[in-house]
Amino acid sequence: MTKPPKVVSAKTTIALPKGPYATGARPAATVTVKPTDGRVVTNKISVYVDGKRIASPALTKAKRGKVSVRLPALAPGKHTIRATYWGSKTVRRSYAKAVSFTVVEPTTAGVTLDKSSVGPAEPAHVTATVTTTRKVAPTSGEVWVLADGVKVAAATLTPAARGSVRIALPALEPGTRKIAVQYRGATFQTASASPEVPLVVRDRSVTTTALSATSVKATASAKLTVTVQSGRGAALTAGTITVKAGTKTIATATVTAASKGKVVVTLPKLAVGKHAITAAFSGTDLVDPSAAAARTLTVTK
Repeated sequence: MTKPPKVVSAKTTIALPKGPYATGARPAATVTVKPTDGRVVTNKISVYVDGKRIASPALTKAKRGKVSVRLPALAPGKHTIRATYWGSKTVRRSYAKAVSFTVVEPTTAGVTLDKSSVGPAEPAHVTATVTTTRKVAPTSGEVWVLADGVKVAAATLTPAARGSVRIALPALEPGTRKIAVQYRGATFQTASASPEVPLVVRDRSVTTTALSATSVKATASAKLTVTVQSGRGAALTAGTITVKAGTKTIATATVTAASKGKVVVTLPKLAVGKHAITAAFSGTDLVDPSAAAARTLTVTK
């Protein structure tokens, strides 16, 4: 019967949980030493991260050639781990192949608006700010601006930006838009998104008028039909109409849902002569003001 050799070779390996790992995380590496003939392994293992020894656990018979070593907290970037089994009287020294892994840093994205409400042709800007858990700004990576969840603009972070970029928005549909920013991440920084903030994009309004008659007697009252629509042609349902003869206010009316954007105003009796009748719409939070062209009303004896 052949006697087993006094000394055999062994294979040492390192296994890590799937990365990348967030800063502050301390995953456990498993180092395994397997002799070629399966005999018991003893003596110490040295584990190194980036060339620095972090642990020297001892193998015992009970551990069956396997030890677990928790990594230290590491800065964002690429790192390597390797291990050396120092051998024993019956098992030769062996070296584990170096394993690379990446540590990434969580980020936080924020958004602020230059204005909370803009007119239909008014430029709008947002400021996106990205920082890390260390309060250090990322120096690369793309920032997206979302309006109601859809990408509408983008910018790229640079070292000079120090984590903050001001981004112009394109023309947006009138209404209350939900604005947010997304940082798309970089090599060693994770992606993040800001909370949504409301941006009111006001619509323009169009006010038109029609007189029931262009000439009336001083004892009669003319009627003025005022129609107010949004820039998209929708009837407006709120706001105030002010009617003037020249510079003097002679009547007011309220636009309601029931009026469907059209009100008929009975004008007061006016002095004999020609009067420039105008109507102006006050606007609302969502719609800008507008005024109709003047109508000439002639009042006779």
